[in-house]
Amino acid sequence: MLHRLAPAILILSLLSLMFAISLFNMWLAKRKVSEWKRFSSWQFLQSMLSPVGASEAKASIWMRRFGYGNADAQRLANFQTIANFEQLICMCIWILIVALLTSK
Repeated sequence: MLHRLAPAILILSLLSLMFAISLFNMWLAKRKVSEWKRFSSWQFLQSMLSPVGASEAKASIWMRRFGYGNADAQRLANFQTIANFEQLICMCIWILIVALLTSK
């Protein structure tokens, strides 16, 4: 029975780990910007689903949609890029661990 639940457990744990990384980086970003505007949390999490794009493009979205200044928008874009990189590294490590544990 555990073998049937293993894929679901692994996927849910990986998604939880990626969400925790996003929340941690969002918390760090909140501490660094001068003012955290309404719906910025949603934009931060939404942009984590589409990691493609340069930091400058992400910064322009922060300036255009929420009215952040250039410095704050660049900080937010940098935190998003760092979070995407951390998620990629954790996902690769997680898949490696799972592959090592399931190999016979």
